[in-house]
Amino acid sequence: MKVFLLVVLVALATADASQLKNCTPNPPVNERVDSVTSTTINISFEDPDDMSCPIIAYKTHWETALSSSITPKDAEGEGNHLYHVEITDLLPHTRYRIYITSISSDMVQSSPKILYATTD
Repeated sequence: MKVFLLVVLVALATADASQLKNCTPNPPVNERVDSVTSTTINISFEDPDDMSCPIIAYKTHWETALSSSITPKDAEGEGNHLYHVEITDLLPHTRYRIYITSISSDMVQSSPKILYATTD
């Protein structure tokens, strides 16, 4: 099984660093599969409502037992911190499990949000 990952960097909110040591960030919200083709899956997600533990990045990775080599793409943010990730070079008619986690400034990861999608 091959696992692929994409890290999306986001701006760090201003906060007292002593209060943020080893805090666990909340996972992203409103995660969804926006579109699917035979070789591409487009997903999006938003910042969590509770940002008391500032998030400096999001990690997105996907897996399937029969994956070919995938080059991760950067995510694009817009408006109210809506992030888009285009996962390309996928195999047709293949089911993928996609994990999205938030990462704090101490490199602590949130619990993952998981999406499933099958290419056409």
